[in-house]
Amino acid sequence: MTLEEYTALLAAQESKCAICKQLETAKGRLGNLQRLSVDYDHKTGMIRGMLCRYCNDALGRLDDDIERVRALLAYHESYLP
Repeated sequence: MTLEEYTALLAAQESKCAICKQLETAKGRLGNLQRLSVDYDHKTGMIRGMLCRYCNDALGRLDDDIERVRALLAYHESYLP
């Protein structure tokens, strides 16, 4: 991904995470605000969007497994009032 492509995608998402629609709040070791992560399909290499650290970590921990994502959602929804 070129800097121009990164900048265009960031602008298209209004500098917000593609999942939670929030601005990045994570800070690095030096206290600087982190950039949104480029999310891509690890099998095809296709870029999907830009994610905040929290959403990117959550998706990564689910190993990009759609069935695990669905199971997590179903579990969570089963406990909603």
